[in-house]
Amino acid sequence: MSTPPSPTTSAPHLSPAVEHVLRAHNPTQELISELRSMAIQQPKLVKATRHKVHPPRPDAPPPPQGDPPAPESITSWKMLEHLYRQSPCPFPTLARGLFTTWTSEEDVPEPLVSKRKDKPEVWKREEEGGQWKIVARGYDKFFNVGEVGWTEWTALAMNTKGPYELTLKSNGCLILVAALTPSRLLVTSKHSLGTRTRKEAPADGSAVGEATSEAEVIDEDDNTSGHPGAPPQVSHAERGEDWLFTHLKQVGKTEADLAKVLWERNVTAVAELCDDSFEEHVLPIPKELTGLVLHGLVPNSPSFDSLPAREVADFAKQWGFKPTEIVTLDSIPAVLDFCREGAKKGEWEGVGVEGWVVRCRVAQPSENKVAAEEAQAADPIDALTEEVANLVIADPGDQPVQKDKKGKMTKTPPYPPGAPFFFKVKFEEPYLMYREWRELTKTLLPVLDGIEVVGHPETVGRSRAKGSKKDPIKVGDRFKKRPETRVYLNWVINEMIRNPNLFRHYGRNLGIIEVRDKFLKWASTPGVGKEVWDNEVGKSTAKAAGELDGQNGDKVKKVMDWKKTIIVPIAIPGCGKTSVAVALKELYDIGHTQSDNVAASKTAPQFLRNIAKLLETNTIVFADRNNHLEQHRKQIREVAKACKVGPVRLVALNWSQHSVPMSTTHRLMSTRLIARGDNHQSLRAKKDDVRFHEEILWKFITSTEPLNEDEVDEVIDMDPTDGFEDNIRRAVKELAPVIGWDIPSEEKLKDAIEAARNYKVDLRKEDQKPSKKEKTQKIRYYALLAEVDLRTFLDDLLAEGTAVDPGLTKFWTHLTTKDRVNKRPHVTLVHEADPENEDKAAFWADCEKIANSASPPLYEFTVSHVITDGRVMSLVLSPDSLCMRPQEGDNALEKPTGAGWGADKMKRLHITVGTGSSGIGNVEGGKLVAKWRDGKSNDVHVLKLDPEPKIVGTLKGFAY
Repeated sequence: MSTPPSPTTSAPHLSPAVEHVLRAHNPTQELISELRSMAIQQPKLVKATRHKVHPPRPDAPPPPQGDPPAPESITSWKMLEHLYRQSPCPFPTLARGLFTTWTSEEDVPEPLVSKRKDKPEVWKREEEGGQWKIVARGYDKFFNVGEVGWTEWTALAMNTKGPYELTLKSNGCLILVAALTPSRLLVTSKHSLGTRTRKEAPADGSAVGEATSEAEVIDEDDNTSGHPGAPPQVSHAERGEDWLFTHLKQVGKTEADLAKVLWERNVTAVAELCDDSFEEHVLPIPKELTGLVLHGLVPNSPSFDSLPAREVADFAKQWGFKPTEIVTLDSIPAVLDFCREGAKKGEWEGVGVEGWVVRCRVAQPSENKVAAEEAQAADPIDALTEEVANLVIADPGDQPVQKDKKGKMTKTPPYPPGAPFFFKVKFEEPYLMYREWRELTKTLLPVLDGIEVVGHPETVGRSRAKGSKKDPIKVGDRFKKRPETRVYLNWVINEMIRNPNLFRHYGRNLGIIEVRDKFLKWASTPGVGKEVWDNEVGKSTAKAAGELDGQNGDKVKKVMDWKKTIIVPIAIPGCGKTSVAVALKELYDIGHTQSDNVAASKTAPQFLRNIAKLLETNTIVFADRNNHLEQHRKQIREVAKACKVGPVRLVALNWSQHSVPMSTTHRLMSTRLIARGDNHQSLRAKKDDVRFHEEILWKFITSTEPLNEDEVDEVIDMDPTDGFEDNIRRAVKELAPVIGWDIPSEEKLKDAIEAARNYKVDLRKEDQKPSKKEKTQKIRYYALLAEVDLRTFLDDLLAEGTAVDPGLTKFWTHLTTKDRVNKRPHVTLVHEADPENEDKAAFWADCEKIANSASPPLYEFTVSHVITDGRVMSLVLSPDSLCMRPQEGDNALEKPTGAGWGADKMKRLHITVGTGSSGIGNVEGGKLVAKWRDGKSNDVHVLKLDPEPKIVGTLKGFAY
């Protein structure tokens, strides 16, 4: 087994975080310490989940004498996926799938990962007296051709060396097999140990997510609802374990046999779970490949390495795994040529394939230069690339190529010379089209509940399922570009109406192939669907042929030669878009036009004319409007298309609301509106009447339509939690490399920030007045508006690998699939329906005063339990945890006192997560908590939280 070289001198291709780990005296200890530090300080980037190790299988023999005991828990480390593309990467490892254990001869407990207020040196001291060990490890994140700068074909020819081992890209989900002890195996999915639900081996462990991630969701969607022929509550890891033992039995091997080999070699077997009876993917899996397809053996070390593909294939045959196909080539032109032929067919030896994973090594900077030049002369890379580009795709779910801080795409792989290097090649046909149909079908599944589809009258007027969503489905433009998909769209809508049972398991990734095959049969049958298919698809044949002749490549080159740029903020009031615009104008003398400066009652037409006018004399124009609706962005896109001095690109400054809970966004923006006071053309917050501007904010937050990447040419992610100065600094830092600006000096930047701070509006419109409806709305109750995204919060708590009562997970699945999770979670304090008495009147008055305050306190509390009775789900507050932190003064925590804060009230405080149907009111959440507290119910499913997560909130009045 080869070992990748460790850097002895500074290596510019390595990220500083990775290089720091590899230079450490104990790289494993340093790696986990760095990950733990990030999980504490930046929980959005790194998440640590501790899983309790499952007991041995019921039929497992006793461990041999002298075997070390199995660890009681294992920690899984998960990084925010899209940041792997950054150069340099912020993480100390690029591993996807990393599981560790902690051992201590002094019985020092494993250091926790949680939100901490103490200093890093305290965390470091906790790590003394014990050692971390990598028990299972997956591949480093690798990318598709063209997805990042270092996987462009020309960069690959320059920076890699053969042999190039091409292994068939399996159509399934990742499974890791490692040694827990010399006689016991550990089987995991990418980030989890899975669940065990067999009656003979009940789950008794739990997973505690000690760092949460609000920016992304779990990579895999376990099939927890079951299907014919499969037991309920089956995870990917558990199904993978079942297949593993089947394979071992077929070759006369035991768990202990394999564990001994993996333990001694300290490697993880990386396999793909391919089983259409469990979960279908895009392409059907041949019967002979059903099971665990082994495609890697990875050493359990901080630096990435992988055994040669031929050795992996031999290992697969020896231990009963399904081997993966291997093709060995000697150069990048040979790989290109092979992919060109394979992509045209979309299959390998008669079987439809998704693509290939290519394994090679990083070349010395000078080692490949001559070879690359010779290859270019003999069989030009650029010419081959242009031909293959129309047959090979970047993953539609992946981000576009990222740029480094200098504005140049990073061409060098993030590894030292000699290190293993993987990249993948995905075939466009039929894979991309089939994948598109699958995603479109999932988008349309609410049709089964009677929901309408915009533009499809056949879906209107049907009866709706009780409690179903009311909003019509809008099919995105990305599903309307391909003629085949346009035909499929009309067919699948009508098929859902005619034959709903065909789609009954589609949401659980079952029936995908059956639906597609039925459509293809319809589309090829004369007199049924063939004429429709030929008519629609035939229109695009000439155009498609033109693109394959190179017209599409010319278009790409032309679009990159931008003449003008429109900066398009996507925001809500209070994000700071105008401050950013003023600072940019001060620094770079850009054009700047504000929608709020248009005096007409209908501002859009004049605002768009102003943008067009500024484009005549400015290279860069800042279109200062919230642009939170897709319609707004479309209007600006039309201006760009109509510009005669183009092409004009759109660069979005996206203040995405998904990074923090809606209630947090609302509080931050409300505070900023109050702080700016009268310095706005129309939306002027008043300290003595906060309710009006707060309602306007809610309208913006709830009506915002998320930005699709195909709406603009570049997206820069802004952070709504950034303060005034950080907002401007982020915009300058991120825009400069995209547009080609120089980074300003600190002095100039401070001057621009000061100019933005001193900006005063020129136009003052009449105060906005509340509508008649808003005037008559009466406060019905006061509550703490909890700053928590319930979907993220409970997805973590009820994730696979936890010993959660199935009643909880079943009802949570119901709430999420039926969209019954409360969007504005709150803790009701006093309601108009409460019995009238002196204390209620006094408490109501106190709440009213606090809610209308311009600087209300922030309340903090912890959640002790999640409970449900199958009708309603509630989060139970820990009675003694509630306290408040004034926003002014010394900010010390205080216990609320006075009328309404008694012990009996504290015991009943809760958040209603959601109800099973529209006929069940949120008030049932409180009744459930009272019944459970009083011990009057035996049918309540309960999850005790330890540690108890903390939530903050502000006191608000609610009219609904």
